[in-house]
Parts: sequence; C-alpha cells; structure tokens
Amino acid sequence: MKRVLPASPAVVFAAFTDATQLASWWGPSGFTIPSLEFDPHAGESYRIEMQPPEGDSFYLAGEFLEVEPPRRLAFTFAWEEPDPDDVETRVELAFRDLGDATEVALGQGPFSTKARRALHRDGWTDSFDKLERLLARPAAVDLYWLPLGAGGHFVRLNGRVYEALMARLQRRPACDLYHSALQVRTPEGTFVVEQAPVPDLSGKQRGVVAQGAVGSRWAARFRIFRYEIRLWAGGHIPDVAEAVDSPHRLSSDDGCAQRVLETVPQVPTPVWGRDELGTGEMWNSNAVIAWVIASSGLDANSIQPPTGGRAPGWLAGLEVARRQNRQ
Repeated sequence: MKRVLPASPAVVFAAFTDATQLASWWGPSGFTIPSLEFDPHAGESYRIEMQPPEGDSFYLAGEFLEVEPPRRLAFTFAWEEPDPDDVETRVELAFRDLGDATEVALGQGPFSTKARRALHRDGWTDSFDKLERLLARPAAVDLYWLPLGAGGHFVRLNGRVYEALMARLQRRPACDLYHSALQVRTPEGTFVVEQAPVPDLSGKQRGVVAQGAVGSRWAARFRIFRYEIRLWAGGHIPDVAEAVDSPHRLSSDDGCAQRVLETVPQVPTPVWGRDELGTGEMWNSNAVIAWVIASSGLDANSIQPPTGGRAPGWLAGLEVARRQNRQ
C-alpha cells in the first residue's frame, strides 16, 4: 500500500512516532486510543489500547525493529488475545520525500488468511485517511488536560491530600486536579509547550527557553529545585494517553500558532508553588499555559478544566497576562 500525505517526511514520521500525535489518528474510523505505552526506539516494546465505537477495548502490542527518522520504521504487530486466524506480523514503512509531500509505502505480513489481510488493509486505509485530514490542516493549537500525577502514584497521592485539605478549608467538595500542556502544529513541525522539572542538563534537546526556581530562589542552585519551560520541536507530552477531554482545539490559524511559538520564550518565571506576583494563586504549569494562551491573543477566559475538576494556578497566569497587556 502507498499513500501520499501533504507534509514533509519529518512531519509525517513524527506523526507515527510521537505518542501525542499517534493517539489522534491511529485506528479505523470511529476508534479512539484510551491509552498507549510507546517508546519508538529499536528493541523497545509498545502497547496500544484501541476502543471501538461499541464494545470493549482491546490491545495491540509489538516491538520496534528499525527506527530511522525520517526514512524508515519497522515493528512487529500482534493482537493480544488474538483471533484464531491472527499471527504476529511485521510492519515496514518507508517515507519518500516528494518536495511538498511524502509518499508512505506500507508493507505488512505474513497473514494466515486473505480475510485477515483485507481486514488490516481496511484498517490502515481508514487510519491513513484520518492522518491525511490531520496533516491537511497544517496549523493547530491544542490544549491537553492531564490528571495531576498521571503516571506517578506519589504525586497523585500528594495532590489528593492537598485538594482534600483545600476543599475542607474552603467548605466545598473535593475536585480532580489537572495540569495542562499545549501542542502547536505549524507547517514547519510540531512543538510541545509545557513546564516540567529539570531532569538533567541537556535542556537544549528539549527546547528549553527558560528556567525558574521551585519553592524558593535560594534552592534553585540545586537542579532538583528548578523547573524548565519547554518549546520542544518534535517533543511529546508525557502520559498523553491519560489526558481528559483532550485535545481541545484553541485555533487552526497559522498566524495564531506562530504567535504562540513567539510568545513562549517571554513567559515570566516566578518561583513555582508560591504567589510572588500577588495574584491570589500560586505559580505553576497551569499559570504558564494560561499566560501563554492569553498573551498570544487567544480567549483563555472561557477555557474550563474537565467537568468536576480544578486547574490550580490557571487564574494566576490570566491575571499576570492581563496586567502586562494593560501596560
């Protein structure tokens, strides 16, 4: 099977190897991806949960065999609890540069029956159709809501304790807590905007444009007490499969997407977890994302976290952006 897609090989290859993007188009028409474990490096495994329009979800798993961006990708493909006619197959994808487009050549096999081959061919056809529609809209600004502590039980437990205490003090029901991140797509590529801890000193690889202190400024001499602001070309949002009511499309305008990218390096960097700027809320990842959205000219005031949830820090980002816009 061959398909021509309206984007460069680098952009198309990223759509196959970035978990955030893959979850938005993978699978036949009507299918969604509730979760995925995905590390596209040779020798690493993957596992994708697929939810059909009706019935229970099921899983696809395999191992990456070849990952050569942006030219070639190969992996094994096997259904968990397979049909009697299912066998493990090998998928090979080759990406050929056509200038303003990319030809993707797909091969998969061997299959035990013609019926299973036809079933997979139809599934790939639907998936390619979804990907082509996605790539045909070259500009997008998408907001993701991630449960606090997604992928980490310790952070999640601390968040629940904090919210329980706040709810009791404020005499209200406890809510689910969320933090946020942006994915920005332009004709030049896809970028992830987020605030995160500093894992190491190789920030350039993650598109780090600024850093700030966690807890107190004097502690920032130690890496574990610093956060970083990422404008990560080709990056991914950790635990994106756990995102709720996401992605939330904020804009499909190329000019708006470019303004977001230009705005990110200007983000304020007060101490995380404190209210240094006197907004009434602490500064955190939600404050960063709210500030970027509002400072880029998008309507951030109408954005709400998922039903039954809170996004602490969001109002801090809006207030700081409002003050700066008045100056």
